[in-house]
Amino acid sequence: MRLKTQFTKHMEWGEIRWDLLKSGEVLQAAWRDNQVVLFASTVAEPIQVTMKLRRRSKMSQNNKGIFEKAFGNEPVRLLGIPQIIDDYNCYKTKVDRFDQTKAYYSTQQVKRCTWRPLLYFLLNLTLNNAYRLSLYSDAAAAKRSGYKRFLYDLIKQLFDRGTRLCNAGAKRERLDDVVVAEESSHRSANLYKQAKTCVLCAERGRRQHKSQPPRVALGHVQGNLQSP
Repeated sequence: MRLKTQFTKHMEWGEIRWDLLKSGEVLQAAWRDNQVVLFASTVAEPIQVTMKLRRRSKMSQNNKGIFEKAFGNEPVRLLGIPQIIDDYNCYKTKVDRFDQTKAYYSTQQVKRCTWRPLLYFLLNLTLNNAYRLSLYSDAAAAKRSGYKRFLYDLIKQLFDRGTRLCNAGAKRERLDDVVVAEESSHRSANLYKQAKTCVLCAERGRRQHKSQPPRVALGHVQGNLQSP
């Protein structure tokens, strides 16, 4: 923090200053963008730099000299930024987006029990992940409809799936029923008058039906008490 408050004016655009903790496991760094950005990491290295198109911010008397050295007269220029900053901009913002969607359309209820807040959090997380996965199938349609439209469509599909079919006497297939591509090898066949067995079992030689032992009265079973 001292580096940001006292040495901001002495750092050039794109300059990185870093140090390691005494344990050597945590990297603490400061990178000069429009302002000084502080970050810490246990996996990144300060020398890892990626090239990105950067747009020059509005120039003022305070930052004119810094931006002229980095951009010259160009409003957009290909410049290097730390890899950890690029990873955060591309991937870590998913957490911020989840918090945003959860704040707008949350299933969270006011509960003081220990397990219910966790349950609602996992439900929100599952819905958000399902929406993110839907972006890969049809990104244009998903972005046009948005997260709210996705939730409404999901609710409608769940209600449609939960309704009973109008004709209960006949077995009807739903549009979203799973269709088995291959016919099952276990098919019922009338091999005996009173019993049925599997065709696959019959092909393997198991054709004889094992009859159950005859039932006897409880009084004739060995070990039971006999009545006088």
